[in-house]
Amino acid sequence: GASASVPAVPMELLAAAGKDALPDSLLPGWERLQSVDIGARTFEAVERQYPVNFVAYLARCLVNWEPVTRRWWVQRQAEAAAFAAAEGVPSSTPFGSMERAREEQYRASAYRSLIASVLLGLEQFLGPRGSEQLLSLLRSRYAAAPAQPDRLRALAQLFSLLDRTSQPTDAISALLGEADAGRVTVVDLEGEIAGVGAAGIAVTFERPPGKTGRPAVARAVTRPAGRWRAVRLLDGGEGYAQGEVVEITVPPPAGAPVSFEPPRLSATVKNGTVSQIRLISPGRGYPEQAGALELVLSPPAAAATGGEATGSSGRSARAELIPEYTLASIEVTDGGQGYIATEPPAVSLRRLPPSAAADEDDDGGWSAAAALGGVSVIATVEARRP
Repeated sequence: GASASVPAVPMELLAAAGKDALPDSLLPGWERLQSVDIGARTFEAVERQYPVNFVAYLARCLVNWEPVTRRWWVQRQAEAAAFAAAEGVPSSTPFGSMERAREEQYRASAYRSLIASVLLGLEQFLGPRGSEQLLSLLRSRYAAAPAQPDRLRALAQLFSLLDRTSQPTDAISALLGEADAGRVTVVDLEGEIAGVGAAGIAVTFERPPGKTGRPAVARAVTRPAGRWRAVRLLDGGEGYAQGEVVEITVPPPAGAPVSFEPPRLSATVKNGTVSQIRLISPGRGYPEQAGALELVLSPPAAAATGGEATGSSGRSARAELIPEYTLASIEVTDGGQGYIATEPPAVSLRRLPPSAAADEDDDGGWSAAAALGGVSVIATVEARRP
């Protein structure tokens, strides 16, 4: 007898499936019902992997997509219509009501027969990779045309009915990505991000699902923050006395605003040269400063007074200030292809290595969540297909 866990497919219905009751082949290798040895163990094994709602949904897909199955279903519909009451007999009468019930019963019986056939045919798709193989087969046979997004979404919905342990999740995502053909249209920052150096920032998008997708491309747009980020020591000079105070002059910006405040710096002398310059305060009021600003450092005291410098004739140290930038926005230059409209890709920002400088720290990169101080980076995806 049939498994008790399949009440929608009664045994007497399976036994009644005659020579022309069901289509010849729903999928490659599927046999007519009457040639299959139907047993409870078959149903139990299939149902553990493919629940009845999955089987019923698959049957509906085949009725709509598979020509042989569709012709079979149209014939069953015509046979069901034969039970309709004779013309002129009101459906509200007992006779008309009885004939309408017989018509619905016949149609439901035919549909249950189809579900039974599909259930048995799924036996060849059991095992760890069975659902993935089944999806691949259905995809190639019924949704291979370029303009069939509805079928791709239907297949994704179908396989989402499986238990999570049996779902081919990557393949489902690939179906949805291909169906939506989504592209990134905009990337939003919740406010500007301060503390960016002169080196650029690389923007990287998570790849879209599937093998045919193309990742989006974007560029980071920065602007001067009006203050300084670091000091680059170009030349330590020569002839400075140990402990000598080196005066540092910072040229003011043209037309300095009322809010202008010069940075504060401190130089350290070691072995006759300036070994380090520390930026104590970044200053403010340099809104148009988009490049380095050379500082004016006092020459060695002995050389300046005409005396004998320590071990040399003396040479002034040279240094420059490195401006700070803010990450103002992210400009999408290529939206990519194949993203899921409801699942925007993750966006990562990575600081590019500085071109030169020991003072430019290379922290290895930023993540959108942690290294940007909790400011979120959100990509918006727009589906190209309805």
